[in-house]
Amino acid sequence: MASGFWLLASGFWLLASGFWLLASTFWLLASGFWLLASGFYLLHSFYIIHC
Repeated sequence: MASGFWLLASGFWLLASGFWLLASTFWLLASGFWLLASGFYLLHSFYIIHC
């Protein structure tokens, strides 16, 4: 009985860590995209002001 509970707990932990990995990957992707977009926006506004 205890081994079954341990198996269930480890499975749940594996699922939670996988979900956390997915969420952190998505967050990294989103922040990278945001940085890219803000960089393009700054470049564009700089180009408009100076040209």
